Amino acid sequence: MRTLQNVKATYMEGGLRGLRARYGWRIFAAIFCYYLIRDTLLYIVIPLFGVKALFASFDLLRVLFQLSL
Repeated sequence: MRTLQNVKATYMEGGLRGLRARYGWRIFAAIFCYYLIRDTLLYIVIPLFGVKALFASFDLLRVLFQLSL
């Protein structure tokens, strides 16, 4: 948590140039990785689980419908 406070203070003092001067390109790589992981979870993994659950419920309905015949 302390590191994030230091990064925020550096950004408030020097902007993006201050961040690059103090932390180098590592800070931009960390931001890029954060958004890559977040967007992968948000737009790929969660919808994939939703579709799998939807198809599983259709299979359950199909089985229940066949049993009631």
